[in-house]
Amino acid sequence: MDEELKAYLDSMKAEFKAVRAEIQSVGTGLGAEIQSVGTGLGAEIQSVRTGLKEESQLIRTELKAHVSEECEKVETKLLTEFWKWGRTSDMRTRQALAETSALSER
Repeated sequence: MDEELKAYLDSMKAEFKAVRAEIQSVGTGLGAEIQSVGTGLGAEIQSVRTGLKEESQLIRTELKAHVSEECEKVETKLLTEFWKWGRTSDMRTRQALAETSALSER
């Protein structure tokens, strides 16, 4: 091989090694950057999960309070109507007993 070709090939080999080293350096930097982004995303996701859990718990608490309040309203209405029915039923029963008693005396 002539010396000029050998020198050219050696310079190309050195350039390839430099490019390879640069690619490895960039790859290492990207790997670190990706790791950093992954860690940041993991923390962000955990923060969102925590926020959702707190929001969900708050909604549950409010829903339980609302359902309890509505149940109390329904119970009150039912008891009021039952009391009205019982009062009129009692009056009719007393009237029927009085009439039966009056008929018995005759």
